[in-house]
Amino acid sequence: MNIADQIKSYAIISPDKTAIKTNKRNLNYQELDLSTNKVAHALLEQNKAKGCKLAIIMDNSIEFLQVFVGAAKAGWIVVPLDPKWSSREVELVLEECAPELIITEAAYLRKCKTSFQKFKVITIEIDRGEDTNTSYKTFDHWTSDFPDTSPLDAYHEDILLIGFTSGTTGKPKGYLRSHLTWFESFYSTNDEFNIGYHDKMIAPGPLVHSLSLYAAIHALFIGAEFYLMEKFGAGAFLDVLKTESNLVVYMVPTMAQAVIEEQKKQTRTICAPKAIISSGAKWSQESKREVTKYLFTTNIYEFYGSSEASFITVLNPEGNQSKPDSVGRAFRHVEISIRDKDGNEVKNDEIGKIFIKSNMIFSGYFKMPEESKRVMHGEWLETGDYAKRDEDNFIFIVGRAKNMIISGGLNIYPEEIEHVLNGLDEIDEAIIAGCPDRYWGEKPVAFIKWNTKQTLTLQEVKDYCGRYLASFKKPREIIHVDSFPYTSSGKIARQQLIDKYLVGEIYE
Repeated sequence: MNIADQIKSYAIISPDKTAIKTNKRNLNYQELDLSTNKVAHALLEQNKAKGCKLAIIMDNSIEFLQVFVGAAKAGWIVVPLDPKWSSREVELVLEECAPELIITEAAYLRKCKTSFQKFKVITIEIDRGEDTNTSYKTFDHWTSDFPDTSPLDAYHEDILLIGFTSGTTGKPKGYLRSHLTWFESFYSTNDEFNIGYHDKMIAPGPLVHSLSLYAAIHALFIGAEFYLMEKFGAGAFLDVLKTESNLVVYMVPTMAQAVIEEQKKQTRTICAPKAIISSGAKWSQESKREVTKYLFTTNIYEFYGSSEASFITVLNPEGNQSKPDSVGRAFRHVEISIRDKDGNEVKNDEIGKIFIKSNMIFSGYFKMPEESKRVMHGEWLETGDYAKRDEDNFIFIVGRAKNMIISGGLNIYPEEIEHVLNGLDEIDEAIIAGCPDRYWGEKPVAFIKWNTKQTLTLQEVKDYCGRYLASFKKPREIIHVDSFPYTSSGKIARQQLIDKYLVGEIYE
């Protein structure tokens, strides 16, 4: 049994129902089932050994999903590679995982030519509604000689994918996810977000990122319709909302804000989404209020999770009203333990490190047994994040371990300071980062994007922070920025700010 089994059922029950839709074409469940069977047989002809790895480096397309589902049917392990990575990052991941096959499209064959030389590569010409003038095979041409019958199933304990983080801060680290953990995630998601067979879903981010890929495969698993955008654009997304009603939307907060700003410029008549589900970073209250005003939906969910843990907590629409600063309560079938440095459970409102237990946890890091042992404590996963729990069992993230600043031996959580600074009218957005300091070791530096031409002095910022924070948590320096760098998954690239600060590329 694997994640593609349900697709076979829908091909029988509702063969003509749309499975994947774009602004150019549709693929129904029968077409999806038959085409992915062909992919599976094509892969099995390459190699029938268990645990073969397929690297995919493609932009968003129906073909991407056909290849992914076909690989799952064949029992192959998928390794999605981010097209935005440098050739060096691609090379590092390929050397690490040594895939039996790479499937790509022409643009990335040229970009990654050196990295691909050691491996077998199939290049597919993607139908994007334009004349590409290439000699590469189309998807249908590649699979035409293979049967459309069902292949042998993979087992649910088998590894489904290896997801790699970008190597911008060091060696890329791969995490293993099994078919079973995705099953468990799908079932819990159905309940928490009230999603089912009759829904339509969209996740406008890159499929190579876990949020969008998960949303797409979840939609197909439950027989829903998935609307696929080849590339995110705020205007293009609003155009989708003109014609597609009652969509369940998965997006990160930066995408939501971009859509809001676009809607402000030229108010369009759109269909209100059934729900918006956000993750990747804490979504500001102001932005959520604007979603209600400009996108006409109050059905807003946030969830806190990670690639290793899947879902951890959820903040549902009711929680958004009562505890908007929290990340919600534990997700279904997830146990949360908040512990001190000695491993003891802390009391309510005390800060500790988060440990979780669930059936959605990853299977370890790829070729990194010591790192896997470091984060796994029996059945419990150590997240590395610090939090506290209130009397109503709502969880409040205090800081991420990787962002924590140690200044004069004291722990400072940037997120706590950011929450205070972002309450100032003069500030559009503030990010706190730990920068080297000869005396203190590290010091909290505030990178601020101002809301207006009127700015505040460092002392004025310190005085304001002094109302809410201990003195050692006050920013020691202010750096003006016109915009923030973002990762390809929509998170602020905090390390890039620090790196630019160190070489003097950002100035006060």
